[in-house]
Amino acid sequence: FEIDMYSSCIFRQTPPRKDMYKELREMQNHNWAQRCIGKGANMAKLGDFAKAISCYDQALDLEPRNVEAFVHKGAARVHMKMYAEAIREFNAALKLEPNREDVRQYLLGAREKLHEFDDTESGGTYSLQGSVRRANSLGADSDSSETPSAHSAAYHKQL
Repeated sequence: FEIDMYSSCIFRQTPPRKDMYKELREMQNHNWAQRCIGKGANMAKLGDFAKAISCYDQALDLEPRNVEAFVHKGAARVHMKMYAEAIREFNAALKLEPNREDVRQYLLGAREKLHEFDDTESGGTYSLQGSVRRANSLGADSDSSETPSAHSAAYHKQL
C-alpha cells in the first residue's frame, strides 16, 4: 500500500469552514453582477436600452444592493423617457448610498426631464404640481432647486 504525495495532502488539510460557502457565494454573485452591468453598459452604448435594463435586472437579482446597477438602470430609463421609473431607480441607489452626489445629480436631472415631459404632455400648460406630486410619490425630495442637466447628460454619454 503506497500513498503518493498528492493524496497525503488531502489528509493534512482542515475541512472548509461552514461560513465560507456564504462568503464565496457573495463574491461570485458580486463578480457576476459586475459582468451583467458591463454587458448592460455595452447594450446601452449600442442604443438597446431594453436589453441593457434586462442586464441590470440580472445584476440586481444576483446582488440586490448593487448601487451601480440601480444607477445604470436609472440612466437607461432616462434614455427611454421613462422618467418616473428612472427617479425610482436613483432613489433606490440613494437609499443604499445616501452620500453619492453623482446619483443626486442624476436624480435631479431625471426630475427636470419629468417636468419638461409633463409640460409637453399637457399641451404647453405648465404642470409643475403634478410633476412634484409624482416625484414625491416616488420618494424624491421636492425642495431642491438645482438643475444638473449638464451632470446627467455627462453620465448618460458614458453609457
